[in-house]
Amino acid sequence: MIERGLLPQALGRNYWSSEQPLKAVHGLMGQCAGAAIIAFERLRVDRAVDRRGSDAEKVFTDFGLPTVWNQIEAAMAYTRGLPLLVLVEDVLRAEGLLETGYDWYIKRVALGAPATSDPEFRGIFDDWRSRVEAYGQAKEPERSALGDQHTGSSPTVEAQADSTALGNRHQLRTLLETLFSDDELRGLCFDLNVDYENLSGATKTARVISMIGYFERAQRTAEFMRALKERRPDAGW
Repeated sequence: MIERGLLPQALGRNYWSSEQPLKAVHGLMGQCAGAAIIAFERLRVDRAVDRRGSDAEKVFTDFGLPTVWNQIEAAMAYTRGLPLLVLVEDVLRAEGLLETGYDWYIKRVALGAPATSDPEFRGIFDDWRSRVEAYGQAKEPERSALGDQHTGSSPTVEAQADSTALGNRHQLRTLLETLFSDDELRGLCFDLNVDYENLSGATKTARVISMIGYFERAQRTAEFMRALKERRPDAGW
């Protein structure tokens, strides 16, 4: 996704939160412009009986089931109106939100197969990416208006500058941790119209990581870096 111009976020991988999983996922989705549901086998079932004891009883053998979180996250993303990309391993039993017939397309894939070489997958992915970009742009005017009121900068210049991701993220994280106190970080967020308390993480390091990720996802990196340089001009940003 990164090479296609997207910044993927995954709870427990590059996004952390001290909140309960449902609240954490809800908060993360609020910062994103799309959702990719990737359903692979979590549980293998040798034999199962559906509607046991009824006239409609049916026996299923040798099939896989994904984590229930695939179903939960698909429902949450759909209710938020996020563009959905749903990839389902071909050995899984099709049921719930991972079966065809809803407002999104289900692409079944083989585990380990080079999906990027599949013309159908590339077409589906490119279409989803275009919808993600459109969703993000639809949300952009409100953010741009707030940014212009605060900085007085040209929207065109800001958009061009924000298209470049933050450079050395490790160095940036280290500088933020060592040069700014918690209160200073809270003040920085206040000045940039960001609720510091809504950033995920129970420690300073976790909140700094969440802060960096927020400004990247919101395409506000130029504004963020300018504010840092104003406060610590000799830090070597």
